[in-house]
Amino acid sequence: MRQSTVERPMQESAGIFQFGTAQLMPSVEALTLAGAIASATGAPLGDPEFDVHTWLRERFVALGCPDDNAVPFTGHALQSALYGYKSGQTRKLILRALDNLTRAFVTIPGFDARRGVLDPDAVSRRLRLLEGVIEHGFYERFAAARARGETPNPGDFASLGSQRGDITLVALLPSWSARALRAWLGAPLDLDAQRELAGVAKRLWVQLDAQPFIGNGNERELFVLELDSAAYAAIGFHHRRPTDRKRYLTAALARICEVDSTYLAEHTRVETHPTRRGLHLLTVTRCTGSTRQQRLQERHLRRSASRDRPLPEQREALAT
Repeated sequence: MRQSTVERPMQESAGIFQFGTAQLMPSVEALTLAGAIASATGAPLGDPEFDVHTWLRERFVALGCPDDNAVPFTGHALQSALYGYKSGQTRKLILRALDNLTRAFVTIPGFDARRGVLDPDAVSRRLRLLEGVIEHGFYERFAAARARGETPNPGDFASLGSQRGDITLVALLPSWSARALRAWLGAPLDLDAQRELAGVAKRLWVQLDAQPFIGNGNERELFVLELDSAAYAAIGFHHRRPTDRKRYLTAALARICEVDSTYLAEHTRVETHPTRRGLHLLTVTRCTGSTRQQRLQERHLRRSASRDRPLPEQREALAT
């Protein structure tokens, strides 16, 4: 399984990324399942921003979480991992995503960024998602200046809009993110499933991964959630009528089970709450252990031949 990595505090706040949205807003607020408000401002955040964010975190972990929080990469490697091919359009998407990640500020509830720990009573405000991007050839001089305590100025960072060729760049992770990843607060995600999912199904998939599943025997685990209007809103469903919310959630779950074979469609459902009138009950079941590994391997064998071809969702996104 190919992986990406996201900070666990970000998973509950996944709604700040406007998955599957054509016209992105520069500022958004999103309710979490804990009833808190996450927000993003300063730059729009969509699918490319989330995917680049998680790819860079995975590279950081793979490099052993270096002390300087630096992640060297090339645009070709990033495009190949996220889109399976290289084109002028994917290059623009990635460069714009890097720029947006640098300009955005986010507020994440349930996390103490200073200490790098989960805390349900804490709220961390105005966190950057990326400190900046440096051309590799200038990084040694940049790092030396930073070690002397000099404050970087805008001219020290790469001008992403004018990049030509496939030079090596260095992404600088913010200290809060690096601290969280060093403290094992990084959640591995299935990059192949992440590439295929879109819209509310993608948001829900990210959020489900952060929930407290309980072992249910036979290498299965279970998550159950009572769904009132606030809970529906926290997972991205804002339809006025409960029947519409249920219908669209059911469709999103079906898409997740189709793409991520570790989720068991026959045991994942939305139904009328048995005791609380007007509420629905969400039950999600996924496999663990050797069963999970077997399903992932089977999926890999089925899709390996088509991995490097753009997916329908991606072709549609590139055309917009």
